[in-house]
Amino acid sequence: MGVAFKSVVRTIRRPVLRALRSVVDHRLADFRMPPDIGGDLLLTFDDGPHPEYTPRLLDMLDAAGARAIFFVIGERAVRHPALLRDCLDRGHVIGNHTFTHLNDGIGGHYTTERVIDEITRCAELVAAETGFRTTLFRPPRGEMNLKTLRGVRATGHSMMLWSVEGGEWGIRSDWAAQDIGDYILRTVRRRDIFLMHDDNEKTLHVLPRLIRTAQERGYDLASAVARMAA
Repeated sequence: MGVAFKSVVRTIRRPVLRALRSVVDHRLADFRMPPDIGGDLLLTFDDGPHPEYTPRLLDMLDAAGARAIFFVIGERAVRHPALLRDCLDRGHVIGNHTFTHLNDGIGGHYTTERVIDEITRCAELVAAETGFRTTLFRPPRGEMNLKTLRGVRATGHSMMLWSVEGGEWGIRSDWAAQDIGDYILRTVRRRDIFLMHDDNEKTLHVLPRLIRTAQERGYDLASAVARMAA
């Protein structure tokens, strides 16, 4: 029975691994920055744009000479299209975070066709408002399954996940901003892909400290995004 079970596991694993290799950007498959992409720390923000917090984050990034990737939700972007243009005009990159965040499908309760539609609608909105075509995709809640992987491949996007997150909407949602900042500074290392959310006020309190400490360590917070935006 043990041999038979292992055979079944191998049978299941093979298509999953093939799907992963076909849609996850090979340079980012380990969820950290590859050494050839430039820069030392990649800042990324999910779930925007937010009419109050996103502009303040953009000002903070500008003041520090830092650049970031903003993974936007289409139904929020459609209400604030000027913020999409502002992100791009300031040298940042826009990523695709679906149109609705798939909040009615938590745990993979959606179809591949739904994923394709969600990514496509978000991409078309961004293109219509800015002329920019998204190529990077981050699945809501980081849910990676065959449906999201097939959807990413079908829409011509590459998957970008993360190696360090603030957790301000998740496992550390009840933490004070000071404690989240302490955790991040203990954890973050060179070549990390860092995730926070630009629809959460705590990010405004954590980001300046993260940027200041990272730059004191000599980290380049701009080159990777500048290369992607070129």
